[in-house]
Amino acid sequence: MSIVDEQEVSERLELGDFKDRQCLTISEVAQMLSKKKEEVEQEQTDYINDVFDKSLTYARRFGGGLSVETTMAIKSALGRATVTLKDSQERRKLQPFQIAQLANLMPGDAEEAATLIPSLKAFDETEIGNLLKDLESLKGI
Repeated sequence: MSIVDEQEVSERLELGDFKDRQCLTISEVAQMLSKKKEEVEQEQTDYINDVFDKSLTYARRFGGGLSVETTMAIKSALGRATVTLKDSQERRKLQPFQIAQLANLMPGDAEEAATLIPSLKAFDETEIGNLLKDLESLKGI
């Protein structure tokens, strides 16, 4: 697949085998791994290995330190949002992948969001920008 083909696929949000899978934020992964580690430690089993520990460390470092409540508030707000398509009046909900990526990356503006998540190029930049501003206020929860 050429670079042009890959860009077109990313703009159309074609996820192949993963299109029906649940999308998690990094902070959700950190929360899940932490809970699993606590369970294993309570059971006093030797289940934790280096890969698990490294994954947990990574998720904690890059999860943004968001609480469960904040993560859920951000995903909920993004899940309720409808955004106008760029060249029409049609409004659409964001896809789970877009929601997870916006929550993970927390881009500063619509241009950055569209660069990092090419499928957002289909939406009105002003509305994406307003949505990002709303997310910033939710981070303080």
